[in-house]
Amino acid sequence: MSARGGPSPLFCPFALPLLLALFTRFFKGTKMRKMVFSILAMLIIVFFSPRASFAISISASGGWSETIDENDLLSGAGSDLQGAYESATNAALLTISGCQDSDDTWQVNVSYSSSNWPFSLSVKKSGGNYQPITTTQTEFFSGKGDTSDIALQYKLEGVSIKIAPGTYSTTITYTVVDT
Repeated sequence: MSARGGPSPLFCPFALPLLLALFTRFFKGTKMRKMVFSILAMLIIVFFSPRASFAISISASGGWSETIDENDLLSGAGSDLQGAYESATNAALLTISGCQDSDDTWQVNVSYSSSNWPFSLSVKKSGGNYQPITTTQTEFFSGKGDTSDIALQYKLEGVSIKIAPGTYSTTITYTVVDT
């Protein structure tokens, strides 16, 4: 269940009949019984009724891959490669959902995971500035309410013929935090 809701951890389908039997047995007077049942009814409403469950979530679609070969050499054989590459402006799309309402604020953090990543990688939202992505979660942007199709663009830097040829990959992680 969500940290914000769901059934009480004390919920047990046998609790209500058991409590009713106990109170009926120990409180025989009608006035006392009515008062006990009123209190019991309030406790049931407060502790045993399911509450609305809200959990902000984030999903991403898309991605980017770049093939770098001899066509990317600056001046033909013996020269270095282009130093930077950019993805399409909508290489990835983010969706934030599950907000309580349109005023529910959140923050998106970003990081990447890779043990052998020799390049610099940055990301930006449409119309924004590039922000470096590191292995540490850092704040990327914030907003409020459900939103979709947040377009992201990537920039790869540090490409050189000095880096061993091969296939390099990393996983970018976006985390949404309710603020």
